[in-house]
Amino acid sequence: MSIWTSKVLALALLLPVPAAAEALRIAPPAGYCAGDPGAMTVLRPCEGTGAMLTVMAGAEGSASALADQGAVARWFQTDAGRAALSRRGRARDVTVRELRGRGDALLIRIADAGTRDESWRVLVPLAGRMVTLTASGGQSRELAEKFLDGMRAANRP
Repeated sequence: MSIWTSKVLALALLLPVPAAAEALRIAPPAGYCAGDPGAMTVLRPCEGTGAMLTVMAGAEGSASALADQGAVARWFQTDAGRAALSRRGRARDVTVRELRGRGDALLIRIADAGTRDESWRVLVPLAGRMVTLTASGGQSRELAEKFLDGMRAANRP
């Protein structure tokens, strides 16, 4: 991965753009209700408790950082990549447990010392932007995949 691509990827992960939410249709899985869109949209179960979902979108054109999925996956094994995944920005807090591709999306299972549960992050190009979907808590992989499917369907060109 080039230095330029690494920097674009890091910036897209760390600096969500509030206006980007307007370019996306938020499509929560069944039983989830969306909060107000902004730099990060939080989705919670409409009733009761359960896993939390979030959506963050990068700047227009940031989807190009996902062009080489293998290079992106390798980057998440580095200190800079793990720091980008960390809630506290500290690489030492994050363990990448699994990385898998699903079409044009990259799914990442992480354990973060800053949280109680493992979570899944999904990086996917939508509407020309790199979009990060997060599912935290129980059944998060299945939920992350349902969320990904819904977001893809809602944001087809």
